Amino acid sequence: MGKGEVSNLKNHRRNSKFNQKKVVKKNISKKDSDRQNRMKKAQKMEKIKERKSMREKELQLKKAEKLASKGKLLKKNDKKDDDDWEDVDEHEKDVFDKDGYFNVPDEQQQISKNDEKLLSVLNQKKAGAKKAQQEESINLADLIMQKLQAGQFQDGNKMEESKKPMRYEDLEEGVASTLDPKLVAAYKSLGTILKSYKSGKLPKLFKVIPQVANWEELLFLTKPEQWSAVSTKEATKIFCSNLNSKMTQRFYNLVLLSNVRENIMTYKKLNYHLYMALKKALFKPAAFFKGLLLPMAEDATSREAVIIGSILAKVSIPSVHSSAALIKLTEMEYNIGTGYFIKVLIGKRYALPATALDMIVDFFCKFGLPDEDNEDETKRDKIPEMPVMWHQTLMTFVSAYKHSLNESQRAKIKALLKIQIHYLITPEIRKELFTTNVSGKQDDDMDME
Repeated sequence: MGKGEVSNLKNHRRNSKFNQKKVVKKNISKKDSDRQNRMKKAQKMEKIKERKSMREKELQLKKAEKLASKGKLLKKNDKKDDDDWEDVDEHEKDVFDKDGYFNVPDEQQQISKNDEKLLSVLNQKKAGAKKAQQEESINLADLIMQKLQAGQFQDGNKMEESKKPMRYEDLEEGVASTLDPKLVAAYKSLGTILKSYKSGKLPKLFKVIPQVANWEELLFLTKPEQWSAVSTKEATKIFCSNLNSKMTQRFYNLVLLSNVRENIMTYKKLNYHLYMALKKALFKPAAFFKGLLLPMAEDATSREAVIIGSILAKVSIPSVHSSAALIKLTEMEYNIGTGYFIKVLIGKRYALPATALDMIVDFFCKFGLPDEDNEDETKRDKIPEMPVMWHQTLMTFVSAYKHSLNESQRAKIKALLKIQIHYLITPEIRKELFTTNVSGKQDDDMDME
């Protein structure tokens, strides 16, 4: 082919492409182009509306922060806690299911249905006392209701005169009466953010709450019972690092405990973020035991006890706080929560003081030896049958502290084993207790009953 023919072929190809483009443009009608333009305009208007709403929220939060900086909020006299927050190892995905919940299989639950029946029979006589204790449990709304009835807010006297049942709206009005209306609107909008919060930075307005004396009222405006699991985890991190032990105890009791129990009750398992919030809460163990563990132990279900017990077993706790918690648990009524928590804490094998060992031995002996002086057979018939969990707890106690028990404590346990008998566990307890003496020698008075 010559040069002229090649140039003619190139020109022909260019003209064919140009004609194809023109044909495509001609096929697009005016109606389609108008529709496309309308769609673009609608999308632009939606984006503009979203930007305006976001700007309004940011302006409200900035105004509230300015009010806080000017000193219109009452600041506390207490100093901040200087303890730095330590990171927690959150790479424990093997324990959680696909949905991100901590679930306890029925095989690993360690609390059988027979134990639950025995404990229910054991505590039937004391059901009225338990109901009274449940009524005494206070959440954030009840605490603010008490303040309203005491007349600490402006509408408190009106509420006393009316003597009508309090509503949630009345509580909001009572709290809002002492605060700036702009501040109230900002914290209500903050509550909507915390309801659907999943990731990112929290607003600075939320971080100001621990520095305020009336932080309970400000938390009430945000509606903590509707918070997401991630927001409760971040809130525990902030409050644990900024408040002292008494205030963190109040936060655990008013907010964290109710959210954890509601989550377990609705889903029959615990969310991953709430599980990590409980682990972070143990960085102040005194507040954790007083504000969360001991109130839960009074009426805990088997699922709640196993979930909280798994956290106690994993996290290292100072021996002083664990021994104090054991003493308090032994003074309480024996039920599912107290029994399982005692078993977990004993299984951690802390170096307990002599007073704690005496209290634990007396705790076991009160179920078999009510009166040490009187050994009538009529009283032995009234001794209740204890569940398997109780025998397992006694087994872990004897195997962990057999070298630190004195002769009187060994004699008490020896007498107890003649009354409370389990066909599999009791012989093992006898082997652990009497094969090793206080000085390390074999005991000649070993009972094989």
